[in-house]
Amino acid sequence: MSESTSPALPPAEQRALFEAMIELLPDHFEYGRDGRILFANSVARRVAGEEVALHVPSSRLEQLTRADGVEGIYQVAEQTWHDGTIRWRRNVTVQEETAAAYAESQARLERLIANIPGVVYQFALYPDGSYTFPYISDAVAATFGMTPDEIYSDPEGFVALIRKPEHQASFKQTLAESAATVSEWHW
Repeated sequence: MSESTSPALPPAEQRALFEAMIELLPDHFEYGRDGRILFANSVARRVAGEEVALHVPSSRLEQLTRADGVEGIYQVAEQTWHDGTIRWRRNVTVQEETAAAYAESQARLERLIANIPGVVYQFALYPDGSYTFPYISDAVAATFGMTPDEIYSDPEGFVALIRKPEHQASFKQTLAESAATVSEWHW
């Protein structure tokens, strides 16, 4: 295989190509040198206003205020490139707010479950007849003497706690009926 014989683009054309590619990005993108912004795409100009000489320290997340006064959380990355620095920003405000709301929702759910008498669980039956407990509350330890981790790793050990043969039969029968009719399981 021979080496490419196409000539290198002149610096001005390289820069024009670079700026054209960066302009297509949906993220805030700047290129600068010595603390000066040499190029910013339209997203960066819209976020910061036409004056894009921002100083943002390099870090993973930054709280920034856009030129229109709207605050947001941005993921920030900087990379030295040739003789300058490329700075990239992505608005992750919605993702960060969603993650915080999810964490609060999970904490609220855990507090609720901790105050419910008895065991709260989710049971999953698979087409091959195997089953798991994707979730089982901590109350299972006081009620049945097994920790949730023990049940996660050995769901059949938990079901084996059903001692009476008639209860075992009822368990299996109602489980089979639920699977056959694809309906809620009640036991």
